[in-house]
Amino acid sequence: MPNRVFRALLLIAALCPLPLSAQEAQDPKAFVEFVTDNDANCVRWEGQMILVRSTHPSRTIKVWLERHFMGKPTGDRSRSELAPKGEPDKLGCSRLTYGNQDWRIVKAEFLD
Repeated sequence: MPNRVFRALLLIAALCPLPLSAQEAQDPKAFVEFVTDNDANCVRWEGQMILVRSTHPSRTIKVWLERHFMGKPTGDRSRSELAPKGEPDKLGCSRLTYGNQDWRIVKAEFLD
């Protein structure tokens, strides 16, 4: 009888969803952040430098990004390894001669 109770409890625990904060803690995308900086090359086009960084306190994140220009994907992909508490990686200017550009996360994973 105690064996059945134990199995039932294990089944219930396996089927219960994790609290949202615990689910987010397992998703590396939740720790990838885009930031901006006033870079001289970008300010001349009335834009800002876009950078990407990790906000995770202890784990390195590998992230794949796709560049979008004027709201459409360009097919340009980049990959960065973001160290915890590391310097952000420069991606490019938010604005170019002919329009705006941005980057979107395709995939992210913890390396360690």
